[in-house]
Amino acid sequence: MGQQNMTMNTNHIQIKRMKNNLKVAMNEYLTDRQKQILTMYYFEEKTMEQIAKELYISKPCVSITLKRAKNNLKKIKKFM
Repeated sequence: MGQQNMTMNTNHIQIKRMKNNLKVAMNEYLTDRQKQILTMYYFEEKTMEQIAKELYISKPCVSITLKRAKNNLKKIKKFM
């Protein structure tokens, strides 16, 4: 049981570190619009259609912005 708790604690620390690194990467390497759309899509779990309606933009615009944001984040693998 002690080993299991230690493993869970280690996983929790790793997840927390990854989230912090992702926030730093988003703030440094993404535009405000990219951050907004990425947050809505992945963290708020909204569909592209919902995002498009909320932001008064087209669905293809949401898709392109998401793709560019992901590509920007992939460039900095140390954050992923």
